[in-house]
Amino acid sequence: MPVIDMTSKELIRAVDHYINSRRNLEWPISTAQAVSAIRYELPECTLSDKELADIVASSAIQKHRNIAFDLLS
Repeated sequence: MPVIDMTSKELIRAVDHYINSRRNLEWPISTAQAVSAIRYELPECTLSDKELADIVASSAIQKHRNIAFDLLS
C-alpha cells in the first residue's frame, strides 16, 4: 500500500469536491478528468493515477453516480 504524503482528509475532500461539482447527474464522472483536477489541487499526492481513479470511482459509486473509466494507462 502506498504512503500518502498529505492527510487522507485532504484527499477525500478533494475527491468529494470534484464529484459534487459535477452537478449534471446524467453525465458520468470522468476518472481521467478527476485525476487531472485532483493532481492540480494536490500536486504533492504520491498515489498513482490508477490509485486515484480507484478512489474517485469508489466515492462516485457511494454517491450513486455513473462513472466513465476513461483513464489511459
